[in-house]
Amino acid sequence: MADLKNAKLLGGIGAILTVVGVGFIGFILKLLAVKNIAEATGREEIFTDLLPALKGEGSNSLTPR
Repeated sequence: MADLKNAKLLGGIGAILTVVGVGFIGFILKLLAVKNIAEATGREEIFTDLLPALKGEGSNSLTPR
């Protein structure tokens, strides 16, 4: 549970930094937060589906696994 709390904190700080104007650092912190969530839940596809979505390629997350 502590891993999820740390991920939430990283994502929150990343969002604040993005709004304040330090977008690149905020973006990196949000990526780390999503990676931590994927590892804590044991669902690596959370992170691997994020990367193509960021490129604008979409993902297959709506199809059942």
